[in-house]
Amino acid sequence: MDKHRQFLNAATSDNTRRAYGSAIRHFQAWGGALPCGPAVVTRYLLAHAEALNPRTLALRLTALSQCHRFQGFIDPTVQTDVRLTLRGVARTHGRSKKKAKALPIEELELIVAHLAQTEALVSMRNGSPLQIAFFAALRRSELVALRVEDIAWEASGVVLTLPRSKTHPEGEGIFKAIPYGDSGHWA
Repeated sequence: MDKHRQFLNAATSDNTRRAYGSAIRHFQAWGGALPCGPAVVTRYLLAHAEALNPRTLALRLTALSQCHRFQGFIDPTVQTDVRLTLRGVARTHGRSKKKAKALPIEELELIVAHLAQTEALVSMRNGSPLQIAFFAALRRSELVALRVEDIAWEASGVVLTLPRSKTHPEGEGIFKAIPYGDSGHWA
């Protein structure tokens, strides 16, 4: 039983579980009870259509769906009326997704130059991961999970092997290459 519970927990990331928990608490704070029917879900959508981003509402519907399915109840979110209501909310109140701005290379160069001014080992330790993350376009979680044995020095650059990532959580692994620059080294 413990092994089964362990595998069930591993099927969903901690961040997803937190997001789903927050969504369920929001639904219940609004007055929704679980399990519920499609009419309640539709009323929930209508109550929050103007205040919440449609992507937030879609996430909350996914949480409600998973909650119902996991407990063996009929999923009210798959009903045509619920799906059409969500689509209508998105078409009426849809907003563009706000993406974090990438660090410009000029700013990375300033940071690395500042770190290089001190010859302390800690400066190299801090500068190298910044450059690896930037040039390999790594997520924070991918960078902190990186181990020395995941780095291969090749003739044309560095190859990183990421055993897991947000886009590959099952552990198939992905490879990221960082070619050497004009000076013959990557940093």
